[in-house]
Amino acid sequence: QFQSLRSEGEGLEQIASRWSNPEFSFDQEEVSGGGTETTERTYSLSQTFDISGERTLRREAAAAAKRAKKSEVAVRAHDIRNEVRTRYFEALHAQRQVRTLDDWVERIARLTRDLRKQVERGESSRYDLQRLEQTRLAFSAEQSRAQATSTRQRARLLALVGLPVSSRITLTEDLIPPPAPALEVLRESADRHPELNKLAAQRDEARLSARAEQRATLPDPSISVGAKTVTGTGPDQDGYVLGLSLPLPLFDRRNGQAGIAAARAADRNAEYHLIRATHLAEIEADRAAYVQLRERLLAQVNASETSAESLVTAAEAGYAGAEQSVLELADAYEVALNTLLDVLALTFEARTAHSELVTHLHGDHPL
Repeated sequence: QFQSLRSEGEGLEQIASRWSNPEFSFDQEEVSGGGTETTERTYSLSQTFDISGERTLRREAAAAAKRAKKSEVAVRAHDIRNEVRTRYFEALHAQRQVRTLDDWVERIARLTRDLRKQVERGESSRYDLQRLEQTRLAFSAEQSRAQATSTRQRARLLALVGLPVSSRITLTEDLIPPPAPALEVLRESADRHPELNKLAAQRDEARLSARAEQRATLPDPSISVGAKTVTGTGPDQDGYVLGLSLPLPLFDRRNGQAGIAAARAADRNAEYHLIRATHLAEIEADRAAYVQLRERLLAQVNASETSAESLVTAAEAGYAGAEQSVLELADAYEVALNTLLDVLALTFEARTAHSELVTHLHGDHPL
């Protein structure tokens, strides 16, 4: 697709750069009468000359169209890059969910094994074991769903980048996103964004095409040169032919074409300024929202890990000292796990917001 778009842009420029083809003509006229016969033959070659400057403007418009095609390639590459980033962090989020659930399933499994031994020794009730076993089964079911999601997200990522689904790759990026780029950097990058580059090139093409249509109202002359021979009953004669032709714009003055081209140029210019203004407004809004979301995330990450561990440790100690029931212990495990999964979901939300923010950067900007 990239090569096709490049070739199309080059073709547009080549077409506009060429002169119009010359025209060869041959005329033969035979005249007889009064006992004489005469044959006249004329060979001529004519060429139209661009004195209005229309062809130069057409060539410049084609060069702008070529830039638009190149920018369209950059837009597609930019979109693919963003899609890869999105699927990468989807797979990473699913992987972190699996790891979190693996840790807590193993933790409650160890507690269940210890409790089973106590039941066998007659030190704990069978109800406590069954209740804790139910919590472990619920965690295991959630673990299985997370593993299936992780497998699917990884397969989608591998398929997008053209790798076999069986490929073993390591997802090592930190799920917690980095600080937001400076607002000045985002604004400065706006005019080099592939989408705006494409719109700017299309605007230039429309503007130059409108100027070319205005020039096209001036007729271009055609000059012809050639040779003429006269043969017949008398002496043969030969000479040269020099001609000039000029279209007369009496009926078609190309006013309609010029008006349409001018309207198209005005539309392209308005579209560019509208998209640019919208783009700048989205940059400020997306950055402000992301900064707030990341600050809230960082405040909750450390607090959630500490509070989850403290809650479970206290519940286990209380249960061991017969101060709390198994229901309270199971509830502590569920609350702690849900807290960590909620923070993980918030982390992924912040990462997604960061990915949306950096889409405003031009394609070659480091992330």
